[in-house]
Amino acid sequence: RRCSSRLEYMVSCPSWAEALLHYNSQRYVQVTDWRLGALFRFLQIAVVGYVLGYGIIFQKGYQKYDAVVGTTTIKVKGSAYQNFSGTVNIFDAQDAVVPPLMKDAFFITTRFQAQEQTRNMICSVASDNTTNSGRKCSKGCIEGDTTLYGIMTGNCGKYGYCEILTWCPLEKDPKIDYQNLLYGIRNFSVFIRTNVQFPLFDITVTSGKSPVPGLSLFYLRDMLKDTCNGECFENARMRGAVILAKAEYECDLDKGKSGCRPQWSFSRIDEGDGFNFRSIRYLDRNSTTREIRKLYGINVVVDIYGRAGRFDVVSLLTAIGAGLGLLTLATIIADFLLNTIWPRRELFLHDKFLTVNLEHETDVRDFSDTQKTVQMDSKTEFESGYRVLHDGKGKFSENAASTVPNPLLLACPEDEESVDL
Repeated sequence: RRCSSRLEYMVSCPSWAEALLHYNSQRYVQVTDWRLGALFRFLQIAVVGYVLGYGIIFQKGYQKYDAVVGTTTIKVKGSAYQNFSGTVNIFDAQDAVVPPLMKDAFFITTRFQAQEQTRNMICSVASDNTTNSGRKCSKGCIEGDTTLYGIMTGNCGKYGYCEILTWCPLEKDPKIDYQNLLYGIRNFSVFIRTNVQFPLFDITVTSGKSPVPGLSLFYLRDMLKDTCNGECFENARMRGAVILAKAEYECDLDKGKSGCRPQWSFSRIDEGDGFNFRSIRYLDRNSTTREIRKLYGINVVVDIYGRAGRFDVVSLLTAIGAGLGLLTLATIIADFLLNTIWPRRELFLHDKFLTVNLEHETDVRDFSDTQKTVQMDSKTEFESGYRVLHDGKGKFSENAASTVPNPLLLACPEDEESVDL
């Protein structure tokens, strides 16, 4: 194919540089429809209201946040008693809280069973036959081998179990016995002092040195009431329980740190399985006799989490920028409705999308008359498209007009050199 002029060569036969250095322009169509306009403005107002009202004001998108870090100081006070065969034994916090110090946690004993044992004794089963040496004689009693509870002697003992060298007698099963329960545990008071810091802002906050009910002072009965409406206290006292105490910080430092206080909530997380552990106390100087206790009780674990916020210009600009990006939703929704279900949408689609194929034969016009030029006058009307004026003598003027559906007009004067493609 040959291009008859330099102009046709530049438009229809671009080189690689001309193909690369091009510009795409969007086509905007103004649709006059009050219903669509009202819907579009409503969507814009809704987006702006959401960004300003919810994202920036309610969610405080203008603030920069820092996570809380901290620890607790816990003190437990109270008295309980045990009614053992008509004899009342008093237990205070020092007796019931075992161990006396834990990191962000504490344990209060509600029931226990104690048993004395002697070192380096030989036995095979407990007195109630609930605990055994862990090895049946039928499997062989090998002298020197170990079991879960001691070292086998090589002899077969009672009830078909191998004898072992261990602390005897073996521990009995701690059956539920109301004589082993501690009464009055529900009235124990717990002072939890929180000491937290927000490193980004270099601010330290404490819940106070003096106990304040609901802020740093709690009663065990109130903790259990929040977990199961007080109905699970007897179960927790019998089997034990694990309580999660959550201290949530949500601080607005723009108002000062005086209002930075934790919000407490309590929940039971052991799923009813209870909680227990064992502790020992030696009864002589040589540590040959000991008292082993299996303790059931309420284990409370404190978890501190949250954040603090302070005004930050960068955070505010980021929130505004993200909100402005949501404004495109109004355009997307309006275009979708206009393209799919809006009445008389064919008129919009006709003017919205225009495909110009410069490779099609009908798009290239062959002007065979000599010295034809294109003269676009400033008085050309644009009522229904672009108009080309022709005077009938081989030149273009304002006397005659013909509507051109394609706005791209090509002219190839014959005096220009042909360009081979």
